[in-house]
Amino acid sequence: MYKLRDVPQNFEFYGPPHPEDPQGPTLWTRPYFDCGRSDKWIISSVSPIVDIYPRHTEYRHLQSMRNLAVAVTHIDFLMTDINQCIEVGQTSAQTNDPQSKQPNLFAGTDKCKPTTRCEPLFGFGFRRGGYQCLCQPGFRYPPYQDGPFKGYVIEKATKEEYQNNFDCIKVE
Repeated sequence: MYKLRDVPQNFEFYGPPHPEDPQGPTLWTRPYFDCGRSDKWIISSVSPIVDIYPRHTEYRHLQSMRNLAVAVTHIDFLMTDINQCIEVGQTSAQTNDPQSKQPNLFAGTDKCKPTTRCEPLFGFGFRRGGYQCLCQPGFRYPPYQDGPFKGYVIEKATKEEYQNNFDCIKVE
């Protein structure tokens, strides 16, 4: 959002964002089922495309803004990644994205044990298990484990398998 300050009144308009500016007024729809066309759950983002209406003057405050178009992007809802991890120092009701004002409703739904920490993995879509559990400092993986515990494996484990596995060993 830009503000013209050298005029008696501030004009706010949304144009191409400056790297330091927050993103413009992108609105997101609720997920809906697109029956007949794609037969998928869809979520859409809607953004205005604004331009300065040119006036033959060098004074910026005499120029006005005009809406050129609306950009609508349809996204397959099931391909939208979720983040099940909690960032350090945050509760499950808080967001993992510092620019977002919306809470992350999926934060804290990971099954990492206290000896591990959660790290999100992207590209899993709207499914559980898009994370990995890394050992906390001062802990190491068991000899039979090759690398971090994968979230999709933890999510598929039975209760007994979960209780007996997926722990890191304290380094002595």
